[in-house]
Amino acid sequence: MAKRRKGNPGRAREGGAKPAGGAARGVGRWTPLLLLVIGGVAFVLWSELRPAPEPVEPMDYAQVDPEVRSILRKKLEEAQEDSRSAEAHGALGMVYEANGLWTEAARSYVNASKLAPSDPRWLFHRGVVLAKLGAFDEALALYESVSEDRPSAGAAHYRSGEIFMDTGRVAEAEASFQKALLRLPRRAEAHAGLASVLLRQGNYAEAEAHLEKALELDSGYKQAHYLLGLAYRGQGRAEDARRELSEGVAAERRYPPDPLSLQIAGFRVNIAAQIERAQVLLDSGKVDAALRLLENLNRRRPDDTQVLNNLAIAHMRGGRNERALEFLENAEKKRPDEFATWINRAGCLLALERRDEALSAAERACELAPQIGAAHLLCGKILALEGRLAEAYPYLQTSVGLDGGNADAHFLFGEVCAALGNYPEAKSSFEMATRIAPNHLMAQVKLCRVYIGLGLFDEAEESLARARRLSPRASAVAAAGKFLAERRPGR
Repeated sequence: MAKRRKGNPGRAREGGAKPAGGAARGVGRWTPLLLLVIGGVAFVLWSELRPAPEPVEPMDYAQVDPEVRSILRKKLEEAQEDSRSAEAHGALGMVYEANGLWTEAARSYVNASKLAPSDPRWLFHRGVVLAKLGAFDEALALYESVSEDRPSAGAAHYRSGEIFMDTGRVAEAEASFQKALLRLPRRAEAHAGLASVLLRQGNYAEAEAHLEKALELDSGYKQAHYLLGLAYRGQGRAEDARRELSEGVAAERRYPPDPLSLQIAGFRVNIAAQIERAQVLLDSGKVDAALRLLENLNRRRPDDTQVLNNLAIAHMRGGRNERALEFLENAEKKRPDEFATWINRAGCLLALERRDEALSAAERACELAPQIGAAHLLCGKILALEGRLAEAYPYLQTSVGLDGGNADAHFLFGEVCAALGNYPEAKSSFEMATRIAPNHLMAQVKLCRVYIGLGLFDEAEESLARARRLSPRASAVAAAGKFLAERRPGR
């Protein structure tokens, strides 16, 4: 019987012929790498062969300012020359966004995202312009998609918070602003955003702390001053509230910066952007700087009545009413039926004490735009100054009907009603004025006097107490207190 040869099976495999499956196993080791290489080549080929997105052109060139057209032509040419460049499409989107062409901006950012799906900049700014278009849910989804991206996350959380506040979703706003603050502890906007939620919840002291921090970071931040005024008012600190509310006059919404903020600001060249800059300068008391900007704009657009009107307003702010009137007369010649020119002309003539002419201009403004309460208010004001109260009454009645949220309109109507002996209507008007503007001292004082005239002495006491909290040493408050003491029975 033959002996079986002993040996090492492993050695036999190493030195002898390889099993039939060996070649397959060798290829198998390389298959994943080969597939990755082939897949990468296929992706590159597919990317190169698929149609490049078409650069987005303005929907209506006629509505685009000449300055914007110039920069758009350049960016469109760049996107057409390199239509597979996400940067080129994104830059075009930034020009559209900077100049208020939201739909075109959104479409350009879609193109950029198709070419660079992982770039958070285009997703974030598509969210910004969709929010401008009122597509809040889509904007929130885009902000959420970049909420972990380090450069954009804080700004995304902040903008989400603003949307939630605007749509009444206060708890979600609070969560978003808290996340923004964690990312941006040194940004005044983040503190002010959370403070706006705390004010809505009635947490005045906590809101005050965040707003004081915001102003420590940026002392000129108007919105923080205004919100701090509300926080003080909620705590009964009337004098402090009045000071901060005054500091916050004409406050505008401001956002934390993101990676594209500066570039987009540099693309803002339309007339609206330049006039807005001039208005910011005026509100900051920088009248000469505003005038230089507007005069430069006027040289380039001498027939633009919007520019002429704003030049007139700037001169009026600087106390140069005669010069302002020259610009308004020029605007009137160019477009005789423009409402803004007539109402500004009326205000300018009133400042020059030319009341008859001011009234004629205000009446013309009413004819041109009967649906705008400000024109009726100005007519009523001029007539009241002239002592023509019965004639002022219908204008002011119309004004409060058209512009029910204007505390000054309600106040002036109340004054005229009281002077005409119409105490019930005066009472309603002053009450409305104090509801809209609780810190309106003279509305509280006048309301007190009307309550006394109607024999409503308890209500008069309450109104007087509110006036005393606002300004305890004001002479008008002292006079109202004396008047109440003299008229109240049994005192």
